[in-house]
Amino acid sequence: MSATMTNGERVAARVAAADQQHLMVKVAASLGSQASMTTTAAHPWLAGLGERMLTLLTTRGGARVCPHVGPGLPIGPMHAEFVGNAAVITCRGCLAFRPPLGPVDDRTCDRCSVYTRRGLVMGVLPIGPMLLSFGVCGRCAGELGVAP
Repeated sequence: MSATMTNGERVAARVAAADQQHLMVKVAASLGSQASMTTTAAHPWLAGLGERMLTLLTTRGGARVCPHVGPGLPIGPMHAEFVGNAAVITCRGCLAFRPPLGPVDDRTCDRCSVYTRRGLVMGVLPIGPMLLSFGVCGRCAGELGVAP
């Protein structure tokens, strides 16, 4: 993908992001969680999350990327998350085959690291056609302005 996007690429990126937003709400519902979309990184923690993802994407070996995402490939919905210290970027097809993180990781707040039995509020931060997902406890969701 070039630094300047064509009109067709911009439209494809917008469609991919809208499609991915719908998917994330469905995923959250299937996990019994609440879902929220944030359109800006107004809170410093959200801005830092986006900055960390972009830094890892531009660092050699900082990200694991599925073979369906990359330069010269069609723009489609992409899912991004942190697994340990690595960024993981997948297309929708590969996301469906992602192994579950497990009950502790699925209920541990990404911001304060507190385990919660009630489940997390899922949030999604758009970064171009990529959606960075995160899960936060109710207290952190309130502080971040990520409402279910």
